[in-house]
Parts: sequence; structure tokens; C-alpha cells
Amino acid sequence: MRTHFGMIMKNIRKKRRIFLYDQAKSLKLTASELSRMEWGKMHVPSALIENIIEVTDLTDEEVLQLRRCI
Repeated sequence: MRTHFGMIMKNIRKKRRIFLYDQAKSLKLTASELSRMEWGKMHVPSALIENIIEVTDLTDEEVLQLRRCI
């Protein structure tokens, strides 16, 4: 089952019609690393959350949801 972080990331991709591979590439990760983080198999660093916020044009609500994952 996806973690809270994973559900947020999936919703971001869905709203913006972005593929996991493309999102991972923009964050300088591999698709498998991002997927493992979404499924709770790998720790999500707080620096990554800040990077996601910088790289992606997010709403205030999405920013708050991501910051809660730290």
C-alpha cells in the first residue's frame, strides 16, 4: 500500500499529467528510487521534499501536505 507521501506524489502526477519517470528525472532520481519512496521501501529525505516544492508548481495545499510528510 502506498504511503501518504506516495499518494500525494501520485495525485501531483495525475493532475499535471506527468509520468513517474519524468517526475523522477526532474528531481534527479531514478524512477525506481522514487517508486520505492512512494511505497515506503526507502526513506524520504526532507531535502527531497524541499526540492519537490522548488521544482514543481504546487498549490499551497499540496505544499502543506508534502511538508507534513517530513
